[in-house]
Amino acid sequence: MPGTFYLIRHGESASNAGEKTTDAGSTTLTERGWQAARANAATFPHKPDRVITSRYIRTAQTAEPFLARFQGVPVEEWDIHEFTYMSAEKYAGTTTHDRRPHIDVYWKKGDPHFADGDAESFAQFAARCHAAIARMAQSEGITVAFTHGHMIRGILHALRGNFDAITPAAMETFWRDHHANPIANCARFVFDVPGDGRVIYCERQECQPDDQNPQVD
Repeated sequence: MPGTFYLIRHGESASNAGEKTTDAGSTTLTERGWQAARANAATFPHKPDRVITSRYIRTAQTAEPFLARFQGVPVEEWDIHEFTYMSAEKYAGTTTHDRRPHIDVYWKKGDPHFADGDAESFAQFAARCHAAIARMAQSEGITVAFTHGHMIRGILHALRGNFDAITPAAMETFWRDHHANPIANCARFVFDVPGDGRVIYCERQECQPDDQNPQVD
């Protein structure tokens, strides 16, 4: 049975706003992020058949106004959390600005199998993107998933075949796209699910076109 799948990036987080954070999973929304989440819920055109969040708190928070409007919709948690490639233990209590030199070193290294301590490798992230697409392909009706900037970008790259081979070149292409095409907080990405095992990217809807927050969140 055909379906429509929405991927929505979370609202502005404390990390986006330049605040110090303890770890990626516990980072919460700012007041601006809550306002955007409420606006996103108010302008969504259809009652969904299912809502999905990642295991990171900021996606569940972004979904709250949505679930308040569309009461009774079942909620699931998928493995669609952000690509967190910096060690949580090593960089606890830092800001994005503090981490920037180390972020640059990571991407210049260009090793898709390197993991920074307790962090995820690029190869592991790419595998999660493929797994998410496989689950998307089984979806029916209207599904809304609240996720993260890198995850949305990774799914798009996987659908284009850029993750068929996990190489330094694939990493470079991903990072170049990250800088060239920022994903705004609460931006929606719409996909058709024809019901034949495919997922087809349709369009991007910028709910806050002036809010181009960094995707390191």
